[in-house]
Amino acid sequence: LMYRHSEGLSQSSRTSLKLLMRLRLKAFEARVLGQEGWRDGFAVWGAGRDGKNFVKSIREEFRDKIKVIVDVDEKKIASKFYFNRDLGNLKIPIVHFSELKEGGRFGSLPVVVCVAMYRTDGKLEENVASVGRVEGGNLWHFF
Repeated sequence: LMYRHSEGLSQSSRTSLKLLMRLRLKAFEARVLGQEGWRDGFAVWGAGRDGKNFVKSIREEFRDKIKVIVDVDEKKIASKFYFNRDLGNLKIPIVHFSELKEGGRFGSLPVVVCVAMYRTDGKLEENVASVGRVEGGNLWHFF
């Protein structure tokens, strides 16, 4: 997906976040989620606002392939599941990100990171690096 910048104009004031999300998702679904290695399922990193928006906005055929949501927030993990009645009683387990490491229950799943980078004093980046995925291969940052 390519954005065009016009000198002196703010694209963000003219383009809604929902439209940007739809366009980015369309490209992401076509270029990543339809590829070998992603078709059997994947994990979403982030049980917060951005992760939930990703889950709600993705097409149903891809949403059905989300096997787990991972996070570091103990309160979100303690809830055990992400529920959404508007999406046909969707129920996705929420677990600690360490379950993505080799030997963990979800150690073989590709990952979509839906947490803004560079806002956690490097902790997110450190955690992401610890799960042994290859960025641009079996790990993609969506936000």
